[in-house]
Amino acid sequence: MINNLWPKFAPGADFFDVFGVFFPSVTPIFTGACMSGDLKDPASAIPKGTFLSIFATSLTYALFIIFLGCTIVSYSSGIEADIGNLELACIKTDTCPYGLVNDYNTVALSSGMTHLGFNIEPFIYVGILAASLSSALGCYMAAPRIFQSFAEDRLVPGVSWFAKGYGPQNDPRRGYVLTFLVAGIFTSIGELNLIAPYISNFYLISFFLVNITCFHADWVKTPSFRPGFKYYNKWISLFSALICFALMFLLDWTSALVAFVFMMAIWVYMAKQEAKVNWGTTSEAQLFNLAHSSALKMYWAEEHVKHYRPFILILSGNPSARPALVDMGYSLTREYGMLFIGHVKNGPISYVDRYHANGAQRAWLRMRKVKAFYVLSEADNLVEGCKKMVPVSIKCQIKETETET
Repeated sequence: MINNLWPKFAPGADFFDVFGVFFPSVTPIFTGACMSGDLKDPASAIPKGTFLSIFATSLTYALFIIFLGCTIVSYSSGIEADIGNLELACIKTDTCPYGLVNDYNTVALSSGMTHLGFNIEPFIYVGILAASLSSALGCYMAAPRIFQSFAEDRLVPGVSWFAKGYGPQNDPRRGYVLTFLVAGIFTSIGELNLIAPYISNFYLISFFLVNITCFHADWVKTPSFRPGFKYYNKWISLFSALICFALMFLLDWTSALVAFVFMMAIWVYMAKQEAKVNWGTTSEAQLFNLAHSSALKMYWAEEHVKHYRPFILILSGNPSARPALVDMGYSLTREYGMLFIGHVKNGPISYVDRYHANGAQRAWLRMRKVKAFYVLSEADNLVEGCKKMVPVSIKCQIKETETET
């Protein structure tokens, strides 16, 4: 036990090599969040299940480490008479195939049943197989559902085919086939130490994105972000995100660079596409905060000739009916001022009509690349509708002029 108290690494290996192999075994704790749509009470079940799984697996791994460290030497030639001062010779000559460092079947040797004459090695393999299947099936059930949700948004061409679900549970059977093929390709490599860093880094960058999103949602004070976990803290999310990002490059900078480039390529593509998907993202919440604070500063700031900008209100009616007038107003404001397009309708306007009118005109302005605000007003006549659009200060001046006249 004393001899195995401190870390020992095989030649050419270090802490992060071991971390890369070990990390995939703890990734299934994310399965509960991935399958939140199938849970009866996700807000309660996910925290409880996640923390219980972390506690149970950590305790199991700790017990195995203690038991193996107390019963098996680090290096061994397999000859009982050599136990003693053999470790230094094994490290120099690399001729000892047994021991904790070089032999992966030491669990069977450490069992008390082995010393009583029972061969429990087959049961060890059965347990390893059961644990591997459990972990694999958890990921196998979660990954296709995430990909199905991604395909439903139709953000990337060619993946919408995987959005189709089957049965009452909307099972992503096509995603299951794709996941099976991808898993089979990586498994056929047959070298866990080679592919483990890539698997770990793709998981780490996923954890990084989840943590940074939680931090950003809390930082911009999104009203819909109300964590049910009472011990949540945004700074822990930020710290966890930084740790995940740092571990990626400490683990293996090549696979970390591949994962990072892959993530940035998807982000740039989605940003360029300007997909018509309303997610209610945290970036939209941040835009509101910036616009709100900037509008308040502008409201309280006194006007000065140095920073004068034209504010133009065009009474165009339906802007698509008078595009030349809209283009003329935009040529006056361009990047320096603000353009408002006024549209007065006689009589009351229902909420549905107003909603559709605003959406259609915004789409028309975006199609013509005109940076302007569409203002829809309802009134009994044109004059009253125009007065509703005019700022308060100008209306006061008009009222005073009318009184003097």
